[in-house]
Amino acid sequence: MSKILQSIRERRDPELLHLIDRVEKDPKDKAAWSSLGDLLRRAGEYEMALECYDRALSRKDAYSYYKKGSTLNDLGRYIEAEVHFKIALDIDSSQSFIWNEYGNMLFALRKYDRAVQRFDRALEIDPRYFPALLNKGLALFNLAQYEEAIEYYDRALAVDSNSVQLWYNKGYALQMCKRYEEAVKCYDEALNMDPTYPDLWNGKGNTLLSLRKYDEALRCYEKALELDPGYAFAWSNKGLVFERLAKYEEAARCHDKAVQIVSQESNVNNQQYAEVLARKGEFLLWRGNYEQAGSLLEKALKQDPNNISALNGVVNLYTEHLMDFEKGYSASKKILELQPDPTYITSHAEILVKLGRYGEARRYCHKAMENADPMYRTINRFLITCSYLLDGSSKGDGELKGFIDHVKGLDRDFKVSEDQYVFRGLVSAIRNSRAPQQTKFTLLTLLDILTGRVEKSRLSALS
Repeated sequence: MSKILQSIRERRDPELLHLIDRVEKDPKDKAAWSSLGDLLRRAGEYEMALECYDRALSRKDAYSYYKKGSTLNDLGRYIEAEVHFKIALDIDSSQSFIWNEYGNMLFALRKYDRAVQRFDRALEIDPRYFPALLNKGLALFNLAQYEEAIEYYDRALAVDSNSVQLWYNKGYALQMCKRYEEAVKCYDEALNMDPTYPDLWNGKGNTLLSLRKYDEALRCYEKALELDPGYAFAWSNKGLVFERLAKYEEAARCHDKAVQIVSQESNVNNQQYAEVLARKGEFLLWRGNYEQAGSLLEKALKQDPNNISALNGVVNLYTEHLMDFEKGYSASKKILELQPDPTYITSHAEILVKLGRYGEARRYCHKAMENADPMYRTINRFLITCSYLLDGSSKGDGELKGFIDHVKGLDRDFKVSEDQYVFRGLVSAIRNSRAPQQTKFTLLTLLDILTGRVEKSRLSALS
């Protein structure tokens, strides 16, 4: 400890020097040790802060254990942090901030269900405790419970409507619910407070991209890059716009720039690196460069085995292009463990149809339809119909009639475009199935109607 105190003295900070004088005069002055730890923690000197907090620990003081647990949390030493949070709560379980920080630790470990439980305990004590409202929203978002996340973001906004980060989070959750117009309003609300925040321009651009407002999306990404030329995700997203505009050379340059930026960062974040690699891999995949795409997706998963984009790229590679459904199934199963939202559940159900596991497929379809939007409900109803007809089930005719009635009731301009959902692998599976030719014709015609290749008037020929 004497070496640490000498090291701190060399900083010649008056506040630090004052505290050092106090602890040297009285080594049992826990308040001074605690304050010294606080200053060092704020300065990013976590190891030295821990030494000071050790001297401040008291079995009568929950706050002392909370501080040490929080610092261990900062260092990623989560098991040790949890021990200290538990001791703090044994001493005093009535403090919202301790439950909240315990939840943050579990969140960092991606144990979102358990994190929600800790945030709930904080909110039982203080229903308007802003950090717990915000953090519970984030945990629910990561559990793909987007509507519930929005509910907690709204509760947090009722406490503090001037939080730029909170408006951003709500916009992102609305985007995931495909409530794009509302999401744009949230991003605009945040941008009115801070137009210099690149993430906001990027998020708004993503929403406009989903609305197919490509020129507006492009302007948002360019604004983000004007504020931060090294913003890899904005470069990557700009590449997505060019993909949609069929400007493939510009798209390739943007994806290359994004990869170049993250690969040159001295303190590269593995998750960000993986995401950028995965996006470039998916671009190459749709351009038909399967070998290079597969290599990039594999490299992305080495950086972050839980990267959703890379795993989804692997699913697409094997189930939509190489037609190796078993390999696609393994990656899809991993995605559902990480993010069980309706989009990925639907994709998993489709893979099961391709594999001929029709009963399992139907169970996943029904699960997806619990929270799916109209487009995904329609896709899942089709997959259920498809499963019964390919299975030769006696229920097939009834399901077909019900689905045809459902399609007749859809908006006239309803269409599943290829940038929303791809049926290439399913078409192959139907064609290669042992079903009667008339069944194959019926299913492929229904797909053509759903994707807008033929008019709804063809439905009458299938009834």
